[in-house]
Amino acid sequence: MKEKINNKKIIFASSSPRRKKIIQNYRYDFLFKNPKFIEGVKTNKSAKHFTQYNATEKAISVSKIFPQNYVISADTVLDYKGKVIGKPLNKLDALHTLKLLNGDYHEVITSLAIVKDNELITSANKITLVKTYKISLDKIKQYLLTDYYKDKAGSYGIQNNKFVFVKEFYGCYLNIVGLPICLLGEILTEIKFKKSIKFTLCNKEKL
Repeated sequence: MKEKINNKKIIFASSSPRRKKIIQNYRYDFLFKNPKFIEGVKTNKSAKHFTQYNATEKAISVSKIFPQNYVISADTVLDYKGKVIGKPLNKLDALHTLKLLNGDYHEVITSLAIVKDNELITSANKITLVKTYKISLDKIKQYLLTDYYKDKAGSYGIQNNKFVFVKEFYGCYLNIVGLPICLLGEILTEIKFKKSIKFTLCNKEKL
């Protein structure tokens, strides 16, 4: 069922409180709507193509209701030696993921897509290389008792001060959180939307 709102209003299709907080921190006046698309957990696609597909489909699911508006969506996954890692299915899956990533390098990839009238207008992605600390199994299991791992690609959050998993990274900090504001600014120029902001969180800084 289609709904009507001001067709100049940009909609951000996301149920993520982290992405909403980032957008609000940078004072983007977007309308938030939950996407109707369920992300897959298995894929034969590369991490970049998989997250681009997810971001596009999320945006399309909302565009069907608001066809006259620009709809933006984002999706984040990890690439560990060619293996695509998304959100954990359960605690056991999270344990397996954290053991896999432990003390090693992986890439965090976020894709953004802009859709209007169910058609993709533009999309782009940002990649950040991450190195994790070598954490003991006991500490990982203690962390999993907190349920913080839920709904996070890779089962961890770089912004979590109680479980410091990321040792160092190369690239955009907010990309690891789930929404590279620098990339958002870039793709918004494709629809003639400009906003003057400083991309300080492309460097390390806690939210």
